[in-house]
Amino acid sequence: MNTPTTKSVKKPENSKSINTEDTDDQEDIISKSAVKRALQDILLFGEKLLLLDPKKLSKLPLSHLLLSELDLVKKLKIDNSRRRQMQRIAKILRSENHEEIQQAYNELHDQNRQHQQSASPSEKWCDQLLENNDSLSEFIQRYPSVNRQQLGQLIRNVRKEKKLEGASKKNQQRLFKVVQKTLLEELN
Repeated sequence: MNTPTTKSVKKPENSKSINTEDTDDQEDIISKSAVKRALQDILLFGEKLLLLDPKKLSKLPLSHLLLSELDLVKKLKIDNSRRRQMQRIAKILRSENHEEIQQAYNELHDQNRQHQQSASPSEKWCDQLLENNDSLSEFIQRYPSVNRQQLGQLIRNVRKEKKLEGASKKNQQRLFKVVQKTLLEELN
């Protein structure tokens, strides 16, 4: 009667040694962590797209499906729903040419940066005041003659106007005039 025999294989002396025969093939292998980082980058890019206003979104090469999904996520209030919707947007971005979209986004972002650099000091201050609250205290410290209450109210109103689509820019113009007047008063 024949019994199956097992062959014993000797382990190499240094079992931790790396196979150096064909390192070119190993470069083509992408680690699971690298794939996850790439997917996370696409998700973060989707969140950047979400922050853009509709005018700037229209300048990017986005499909109608992606635009509608971005509009939908703006309407969602529940965190889990927003998270799932953002994952859907990332999936759509992966299926589309997200490199091309990202390149167009970067060009648009660079144009905005150049515009801000060439903008007048009043425009720069208005942009800074609208972006973060720390610049408000900095502005008040530099220009103590400004009406703090009026300035704070105008900033809040402009932020509300920006959230609403198609709203007038009346408060934004008022904010610009107040900042411009304050800067001119300090020069004189």
